[in-house]
Amino acid sequence: DIIREFEVRDFSWFIELGEFDSISPYEDIAALSYIERPNDYYDLVLRHIASTKIYKKLSVEANFSSNIIDQLDTFSIKINLKDFFGVDISDAQCIVYVHSSISNFTYVMLNHENGTYSLNISVNQWGLGIANITVVILHSSYDTAYYHQSCIIVGRLSPRITYSDSIMQGEILRFDVEILDENLNKVYNSNVSAIFMDSVIYEEWVYENKFSLEINTSSLPIGSYSLALEIENQYAEPLSIKVPFQVFGELHVEVTGTALSANDPVTQGNDIKLNVQVEDSYGSPVVDASVSAL
Repeated sequence: DIIREFEVRDFSWFIELGEFDSISPYEDIAALSYIERPNDYYDLVLRHIASTKIYKKLSVEANFSSNIIDQLDTFSIKINLKDFFGVDISDAQCIVYVHSSISNFTYVMLNHENGTYSLNISVNQWGLGIANITVVILHSSYDTAYYHQSCIIVGRLSPRITYSDSIMQGEILRFDVEILDENLNKVYNSNVSAIFMDSVIYEEWVYENKFSLEINTSSLPIGSYSLALEIENQYAEPLSIKVPFQVFGELHVEVTGTALSANDPVTQGNDIKLNVQVEDSYGSPVVDASVSAL
């Protein structure tokens, strides 16, 4: 209640003016005076002077479907707005701002015209990681209200690996690995490790979500191989990938045995024994060659 005090002679008067209508966005300013009458009687006069527009605080109740959201799921926000006396506010505007690991997004919530506002959206473009959400509530007669919430977006990895699956022996085989989620959004802060022939291949972080690693094929015999990649991110399921490739090159063949020259004859009816040694350019034996004689 609003209290006004004034004094007349040796008396103190307290006047209760009461609370003005809380639904109205205006505050009334009034002046209190008195008129002296005979026998110490007074007439009190309450005079309206002006109305001043005021801004009042909203009561905000916010509900988020979850604090941890899978990229395959739909994310929901529900807002209930009331004034100080619990009356629904049905003519506000609720705007949602999302700052995710890869970009910023803006949404307008649906007004159900009963004090309830809702938003149902897919998060598959937000990227993996922490998303900071701010709901801004606008109304011409109330203070702007803000509601903040952080959520974690989780999902699965789908890296893009660029390399040559067939390379000439002696060349450097380079693997470029770009870490993406299954919606092809960039994924940051991942760990990449590689195992080749029971040895660790050290990767190099290039920038953002890209890594590279190299294999020198000079020490590799001609044949088929695979590189084992392990990719981890705290917001995704661990991923193991086998990356196949082939090393090709020139063959060197050496044939030894009997009856290969006029100085080494063989008696008719006896077997001719031949040994065929197949090697690559670096002297490594080629173990999976096919040899035939005509």
